[in-house]
Amino acid sequence: MVALGFITRALGDRPLKGSRVTVWGAAFKPGTNDVRESPALALARALQQAGGLVTVHGRGVCGGGTTSIQSHSVS
Repeated sequence: MVALGFITRALGDRPLKGSRVTVWGAAFKPGTNDVRESPALALARALQQAGGLVTVHGRGVCGGGTTSIQSHSVS
């Protein structure tokens, strides 16, 4: 995943494991709360699997606020 590589490089010497990361734009299409096949959730899963402490934010998703990835279905 290109975005995961970019984030890892941006962190430099800091490890991704234990880092707090927020993924914005959970809905796959503007103006909706539909997260089916969302690239943002795929990125959130990859970040979490790499040890990141991931939060997902999406306007109109999960009440329009922020939620931890553990409480939002990413499977």
